Amino acid sequence: MKRLLGEELKSYFKDPHGVPSWWRPEEGRYHFWHRQEFKILDAHLKREGGLALDAACGQGRFARYYARNGYVVKAFDINHRMLLTAAQRAAAEGVRHRIEFIEGDLERAPWRAEQFDLVSCMHALDHVTDVESAIGNLTAPLKKRGMLVVSFTPTACVYAWLRNLYTVLDRRRDGNVDVAQPFAFDRLMEVLARHQIAIRHVCGIGLTSSPQERIRFPVFVRRLFELMARLDLTVKPYHRDTWLAQHCSVVMIIGERA
Repeated sequence: MKRLLGEELKSYFKDPHGVPSWWRPEEGRYHFWHRQEFKILDAHLKREGGLALDAACGQGRFARYYARNGYVVKAFDINHRMLLTAAQRAAAEGVRHRIEFIEGDLERAPWRAEQFDLVSCMHALDHVTDVESAIGNLTAPLKKRGMLVVSFTPTACVYAWLRNLYTVLDRRRDGNVDVAQPFAFDRLMEVLARHQIAIRHVCGIGLTSSPQERIRFPVFVRRLFELMARLDLTVKPYHRDTWLAQHCSVVMIIGERA
């Protein structure tokens, strides 16, 4: 298995036949899992509206959520096909006029300083080579007292350990590629602190499970993972501000620009 970095990694995510074929958070097998992210936002999103930036927006589900909750949104992604889908879905929901979709790169975002009231980057930090640069591009355009929402997979979680094991076992297969990299929780906190982000809440989803649809496992394995995910979220939909929250398969950080 080859780990993609730099321009190779970006080329993978630009491919119109790549990510759109497996990233299906709204209609895929794990749609129930992804709904927990909106429950977290329902509890913590600032409702006064303003200007929002949705970085690496994918099919635009968070951009649409922010638009429905009173924000005018700029949403960008590196994949043109994903943006077309995002625009179509925004139009279908009646919020297209509140969202501007832009083709752009998370590591080269040209936004004016202190421009946005809300900056969001979900399920993308695991897929960039230079996380420090990406965080800088997310925080620089955020107004003082503005809200930052990001998610990532921490190195110290069950899913990351299983993923690393799979990578080792699959290392001899040239056809597969590794396009994600977990990040140490403490290290990300240090990066955010350097960029003047005060952490307000740490929320985690899935202690034993993650919405994995990219790797084509046998049917019985996929069903087992899905059952584990459903049981996991039945016990507790998400964890907040605890040690367990820091060790879930996806951690959502809600912060504020100091």
